[in-house]
Amino acid sequence: MEINIFHGLAIILIGYVVFLRFPLSQFKYVDPRKVIWVVEDSEIELLIYKSRLISRHYKIRYFKSLKAIGFNLLFEKPDGVIVDYMLPEHKGDELYRLCELNDIRVLMVTGQEGEIFGVDPEDIIVKGKSKDYFEDVKQWIQTQVLAS
Repeated sequence: MEINIFHGLAIILIGYVVFLRFPLSQFKYVDPRKVIWVVEDSEIELLIYKSRLISRHYKIRYFKSLKAIGFNLLFEKPDGVIVDYMLPEHKGDELYRLCELNDIRVLMVTGQEGEIFGVDPEDIIVKGKSKDYFEDVKQWIQTQVLAS
């Protein structure tokens, strides 16, 4: 079969019509996994999180500051946030309140004993209280993020 210029134009026209009718944005891949953000300023803690929080049920995005989180909240809503209470420029309870307003589950991880004003005790893990607080973090992800 010989293809002439009319066949070529017809193929281009059909492709154009199909593209207009079914734009590529309709076929965008949507990752079904839950999204969890970890906010931690310590490089060592971040490395431990990266090695311990591996799962096919969720994906993790890591941040070192609340500034980066604020910008990203404009474009993406995570299913859960794990935040260190003592960050260099802010305290994690500010993010807790912001996420609460946007109906996002937050886990506050701290090295200090005591109550953090306005934070539900169920959403606080004290690093020194547990042998392996990363297991507690995983448990929180299972019960508070994946179960919802």
